[in-house]
Amino acid sequence: MKIFIKTFLIISGLLINNLLYALELHNLELVAELSAPDTNMSGVFGLAIASGDINGDGYSDIVVGGGLLGEDTSCCVAIYYGGLSLHKTPDLIIKEQIEDRYGWRFGENIEIGDINGDGFDDIIVMGGAHTRIYYGSTIMDTIADLSVESGSSCDASGRCGDLNGDGYDDWVIPDYTWNSGGGKVDIFFGGPTPDAIPDITLHCEEIGRGNFGGFVKGGYDVNDDGYDDLLISAVGYSGNGGTWAYQGKTYIYYGENLMDTIPDVEMLGKSAGDFFGAAIALTPDLNDDGYDDAFVGDPLDNVHDMVYGYWGGNPMNGGEDMIFSGEYYANRSRYGEAVAGLEKANLSGAKILVIGADSYPYPFGALLKGKVYIYLGGNSFDTTAEAYAIGSDSLQTIGMQVADAGDVNGDGCNEIMFSNYASPKTLKVWVCKYTGPGIEENSDSGRRSSSGGNADLKIIKDKIYLSVPNNECTNALLTIYDLCGRMKEIVYTGVLNKGNYTFTPNIRKSGIYFVRLTAGTFKETKKLILIK
Repeated sequence: MKIFIKTFLIISGLLINNLLYALELHNLELVAELSAPDTNMSGVFGLAIASGDINGDGYSDIVVGGGLLGEDTSCCVAIYYGGLSLHKTPDLIIKEQIEDRYGWRFGENIEIGDINGDGFDDIIVMGGAHTRIYYGSTIMDTIADLSVESGSSCDASGRCGDLNGDGYDDWVIPDYTWNSGGGKVDIFFGGPTPDAIPDITLHCEEIGRGNFGGFVKGGYDVNDDGYDDLLISAVGYSGNGGTWAYQGKTYIYYGENLMDTIPDVEMLGKSAGDFFGAAIALTPDLNDDGYDDAFVGDPLDNVHDMVYGYWGGNPMNGGEDMIFSGEYYANRSRYGEAVAGLEKANLSGAKILVIGADSYPYPFGALLKGKVYIYLGGNSFDTTAEAYAIGSDSLQTIGMQVADAGDVNGDGCNEIMFSNYASPKTLKVWVCKYTGPGIEENSDSGRRSSSGGNADLKIIKDKIYLSVPNNECTNALLTIYDLCGRMKEIVYTGVLNKGNYTFTPNIRKSGIYFVRLTAGTFKETKKLILIK
């Protein structure tokens, strides 16, 4: 078993409904714990998690689906609006009573994107063989703006992106049960008046089996041609012409002006029973080669649960470039059960890979606390996790879903979120900020802001002095971080006109901190020593 040296350990808790829930966090800071909308709620709250700016206020909002409201057995999707302080309970609840042969499933998948081009992200909610679309707005309502009676998928949550380059986000409705389990994926192009007629339909190469479309992800451009691409898995793919062997196969379809139905890249599981593709993700450029990347989870592999990384390129090939392995052999921790990537993880624009292992640890398998691993991208991108979260209680099973939460609190960094939707414990969605190894001091003062003005940041004793001698500094953000990179205070946000400013930090604890000023392209960091 791999041993992590814990240079930094937090036991973070929030008091909600008089109960204390905690996580063990390394190089992560807990931003919020999101609660289910109803104390009687059952089902799988957190089965789907996605983010976008639904109400157009500049903050990322979080959308959670997959639960049943105990009061009337209605399925629900909960929306939590971002802001300087993220609410712990939903700001808006969409309820729908949709039933199919599998029971109530409204909210099992949530896609996000501005499909009608009005400047607000929209919410596409799938449940069994039903899909409902809700347009975002300043004051959003709970009445569906468009309905499509089709769709069935294990995980298609997130952003599809703009596949055909027309300036509108697109959306997909998969159905992995179609044609006796062969599966298909319907693609709908966005526009001023979206409709319920698919523009393209993709089919599985195997007739009557394959479960093509069980997992669908998009939102990134792996061949750098200016069009977002689509990654689709068929975990039931067998390749033997007869039985369901569950070897698994994944496909990448390049977006283009006239998108076709022929896969451009194919990745195949190693052997029967691998369930290759049981988690997939397109991610930002994690190895800094100029191309976005793809990752495929293999959490049920009989030999070792793994995640395979594939570097983008033009053309891109289907051979794995990097392999991440769980800490235990033979799918003991289900490492790779969920995979996601995000950019702008810190103020330096870091990109990270997030992998969930909901059955960690083993051999103490009955504990099943769950673990979420975070890997920092860049030229030195490797398989050693820079950060992680571990559930604090047995059967908490965190990491069943992981996703990019966007910038929920306006600090300039995107947060990570993860859930435990099938846990017998209280169901939650956790939102965390990656804090990394810390912030380096930068003494290069006098760099020009985006508006052409100079700014001079000085620290004298416990005061922050700021001088703007020429033009104004637009979109200024003055923040304080501790040695571990955790943000402790937002001192100022807004416009800084020409003049001199003095700020007194509200931090009460003595220690070494870093003060950072950003204004457009201007960035400066200075050390602050507080003695209380």
